[in-house]
Amino acid sequence: MQRHIDAALLLLAAHLAARHTESLLAKRALFVLLAVLLVSCSKTTYTNGVLNLVQVEPGLWRSGQPIAASEWVYLKGQGVHHVVKLNFDSEGSDGGATAIGLDVHLLSIQPEGDKDLFDNISNTFVRPEVSKLVEAEKVIAAGGGVLVHCTHGQDRTGLVIGIHRVMHEHMSKDNAYHEMVENHFHPELHGLHEFWENFDGTLSAVTLK
Repeated sequence: MQRHIDAALLLLAAHLAARHTESLLAKRALFVLLAVLLVSCSKTTYTNGVLNLVQVEPGLWRSGQPIAASEWVYLKGQGVHHVVKLNFDSEGSDGGATAIGLDVHLLSIQPEGDKDLFDNISNTFVRPEVSKLVEAEKVIAAGGGVLVHCTHGQDRTGLVIGIHRVMHEHMSKDNAYHEMVENHFHPELHGLHEFWENFDGTLSAVTLK
């Protein structure tokens, strides 16, 4: 409860500061701070302890970072055999997955959280590496029971699932984005959103922009 109160106070302070700040750069930084705080305050759900777990389609799931060993056991029982880990080890360990024989693909992309506030803000402007997104899509497309997760299961996960929906499921980009937002993707995270805006259905094309 206190965490939500603190976040609400910080949001209010940043909003008021932005209204009274003349510098465009300062305003931009403050609004990114708002985005970082909004991510931390986003609505969350739990399924057998797993944060924001959603079955996207048969054989494909998305979630936040599983923590307890029992969560990994539950996921394996649902048919998960491969894990696409989009967050960094500093944000959470997948040791519980490897301990029960799951195949973990470490494909960490920005924005990395759980660092100091300045780094967290700076990371929101970094676009993800195309090579890691290509590898993630290969793992997902191969099937065999795949979980895609980051820390909250909303932004990095949302981008990767959105790309898969367009490339492999032939969903329209508009519909894929609507699904991303429904699962709490935050367009305020500039690097991820800019990448999505430039994405035209093929990852190779994004590298040219």
